[in-house]
Amino acid sequence: MSLMYAQMGMSIIGAANSYGAAKHESKMARMTQAYNNKMADISLAQTKNNLTRTEINIRDAGVRASEAIQLQALEDSAMASVTAAHAGASGSSVDDTMQSLTRSRLRASGALKYRLKQQGAENLNNRRNAQMQAVYGRDVSPISGPSVSASLLGLGVSMLDIYDRNTPSAPAPSRNTPDT
Repeated sequence: MSLMYAQMGMSIIGAANSYGAAKHESKMARMTQAYNNKMADISLAQTKNNLTRTEINIRDAGVRASEAIQLQALEDSAMASVTAAHAGASGSSVDDTMQSLTRSRLRASGALKYRLKQQGAENLNNRRNAQMQAVYGRDVSPISGPSVSASLLGLGVSMLDIYDRNTPSAPAPSRNTPDT
């Protein structure tokens, strides 16, 4: 009988240890999930910072290029005026030259605006893609903890098994005895 109680005691200790280990594993899985999600959030923030820097650089380059186009247009216009005045030219040829310079400036400005718009759209698309990757890459899978009822049920089954192994079974009724 004492062997049976020792086995039951060991079974209880084993069940408690299993439950404790499962509880610890569940806690660690939740902590790992939270850590991975936090690292993904940090990565997204770094990506957004880089995209913001790129956007600022695009705008700065656009302003500098626009200023350069305007400055070049002023220099070209002044050079054409000085050249025309020096040559004594006037009239439609000077006007045609000035209009040609204006058209060149407008084409350059239009090309610059188009390029900046394309770069801005690409940057916005990259920002959206990074956000979508962060949303879809987030681990939201449920992590269940150990079930106390399942552990107790398993312990009960183990106890019954130990009891059955250590309890002598009653003799089967003899078939030769008459039924009364």
